[in-house]
Amino acid sequence: MHHENFIFVSGCAPASGVKADTKIVEDLKKIFMEFDISSLTLLVPDVFDSFSGQDASFEILVSGTAQVLKLHFLGDLVEKSIVVIFVTDRLKAPESRRRLKDLPYTDAVKKGTKYEQLFKLLGVDEVIIRLNRSKAEMVTQLDGLKAISDEFEKTATGQSRLLLGIVTLGFKLDPMFQKEFIDEIIPDNQECPDGTKMTKQFLTTIKGELLNVPYHAQILGRNKRTRVILLDDFDPSCMLAMLPRVSEYLKPDTAQLNPKPDSRSGNVNVQYYPQTEIDALLEHFTKEKKQNERKVFFFPKDLSALAERENFEGIKDTNPFLLDTEKILKTDLPLVKAHTFTKQTKMSETYPKRITSEIIKSSFSSTISYQPTLGLILSFSGHPTDKSAALLSIHLEEEPFELVQKLNIPLEHFDYAMVPVDHLTAATNTFFFGLCTIDSHATPFKLFKCEQEKKTEQWNLTAPVEVRDTVGET
Repeated sequence: MHHENFIFVSGCAPASGVKADTKIVEDLKKIFMEFDISSLTLLVPDVFDSFSGQDASFEILVSGTAQVLKLHFLGDLVEKSIVVIFVTDRLKAPESRRRLKDLPYTDAVKKGTKYEQLFKLLGVDEVIIRLNRSKAEMVTQLDGLKAISDEFEKTATGQSRLLLGIVTLGFKLDPMFQKEFIDEIIPDNQECPDGTKMTKQFLTTIKGELLNVPYHAQILGRNKRTRVILLDDFDPSCMLAMLPRVSEYLKPDTAQLNPKPDSRSGNVNVQYYPQTEIDALLEHFTKEKKQNERKVFFFPKDLSALAERENFEGIKDTNPFLLDTEKILKTDLPLVKAHTFTKQTKMSETYPKRITSEIIKSSFSSTISYQPTLGLILSFSGHPTDKSAALLSIHLEEEPFELVQKLNIPLEHFDYAMVPVDHLTAATNTFFFGLCTIDSHATPFKLFKCEQEKKTEQWNLTAPVEVRDTVGET
């Protein structure tokens, strides 16, 4: 059968139009993140069945003979994870104002224990709880995370990522509820040359000091292999906006800004949730883990229905990541360019790792063959630039992600390559393959022999042998 593999996606119906600032491209990008969380795969064209746009009515045209393409997740996989939980159970009244009483944060310690249970449930390697720490002690703890991030950046490879979590329980100054007061003490948005602005969310310590935790989170996120998740516990009964004379609890020297950075590029790796409720989080993820037997979670997708994520000014979006709660995935796959679609073939039973190859627009069908006797994996595909040639990529079984050699093969009229299941020959430096056609040609098959030169260990093609059709010329 001749397959026509094409999918046409149009952003509007005929005779209609779309806005100049349409979100079409963003919607198309999101659809490729709708993979099956159990198998980490995405099926095309099936994924377009539920495709809808924010501001356009999409129309999808798929060829009737299109073959299904399975794409595997090649994004960020968490290899190492650390979460620090800062618990502040009260805001102490200043000694100079004895008429004021301490302000308790409801069930702070109890909630901190629940957050610890949550992250242990999610398989986090290390969960640290810090109770009633000063601003200086908190900054020291965050600096320690930065040192760990710097070291991870030097040694990590492939898709490996470091996840750093910061949870804050205590009173906060929030621009949504204390805008007038915050604007009074911090009138400057500290806009940077890259267009980013300061996020005015401040945690108050037990002594009334102010700590801008998002500022420190974006510093952690500057390392490309670090992902930061920042959760602020939300308790309506403990809102400073509802308390009279709150400014009297705050130290006058704590409203100093951190030094203005050159940029806040680290925010692209920070997922910030300023209003989270631990009971809802713990109930949801316990159900997913124990009842639905989920082992892998994708953030921010798995938090989207439970908490609203902060949109940083000047940053379009934050990088997602996959959290493997039981370390069932490997993180030694190579990084893949963001603009490149890839397909992967998993060697069933004989080889557990995955082999990646770029999808190339060509009429020549891709083929992968495993040759255990030779310890080779052969990958045939269309040539990316030369339409008159096919491409043979040779990989070693021991290191399938490292390309050994590429060979160009004259394509002529052939449609695909065929390789014997195994080569039961005495020669350990020779293999055979054939080029085939599905149409009517005088030469439907051409046999190739590939030999490895002992001195250079390079593979070379010998003169092919044509197999003629009986209908054609002899």
